[in-house]
Amino acid sequence: MPKETKVWDGVVDPDTKALKLGFEQLSDSELLAIVIRTGSAGHNAAELASLVLSHNGRQLLNLYDMDVAQLMRLPGIGRTKALQLKAVAEAAKRLSRSKRQPKMHFDEAASVAAYYMEQLRHEQQEKLIASFFDAKGAFIGDACVSIGSLSRAIVSPRDIFRTAIRNNACFVSILHNHPSGDPTPSGEDDEATRRVAACGSLLDIPLLDHIIIGDNTFFSYYES
Repeated sequence: MPKETKVWDGVVDPDTKALKLGFEQLSDSELLAIVIRTGSAGHNAAELASLVLSHNGRQLLNLYDMDVAQLMRLPGIGRTKALQLKAVAEAAKRLSRSKRQPKMHFDEAASVAAYYMEQLRHEQQEKLIASFFDAKGAFIGDACVSIGSLSRAIVSPRDIFRTAIRNNACFVSILHNHPSGDPTPSGEDDEATRRVAACGSLLDIPLLDHIIIGDNTFFSYYES
């Protein structure tokens, strides 16, 4: 007897559809169903995918916004499925950075902002990252220096330059996100930039830029 073929909205199941038409032809729900694989608690994989996407109307952004505990509160999403979904979100962020790193130039704010955009624009708290460059302007690494509240990050020049020296950096850029999505700098951002720049001048590790990441937009002190 031939194996029964599952039907998905009038089309064969997502696995077969992906193999025949390509993954780019799958809907968001179909992609998640492949990751989730099996149903549970009275819901099939398709229904579980729809539950994840429909929560708060955030669609795929729920994979960034929700932590493991929050995902597990959805009917049918246990620890294993929640971990799988969070792993997909993290892999997407890292893939985006890997593709953009060869195009990043220390003196081009847009290329630096693009490299960190997916990492920072979904954060619900302000996060401060220091990015380090060698004498030729080549990227040599970065570090998360602080994580703040919903509205401010704690900027510590000591932590920034201690890490810069450990990485043998000759130049530093700092970046932080605004969870509101609006990258317009605040008075606190202005003051933090002045403090970090002054410390960098004393240590002969110049601050190249302070970039504020919004939702697919950014502000650069250097360009301004």
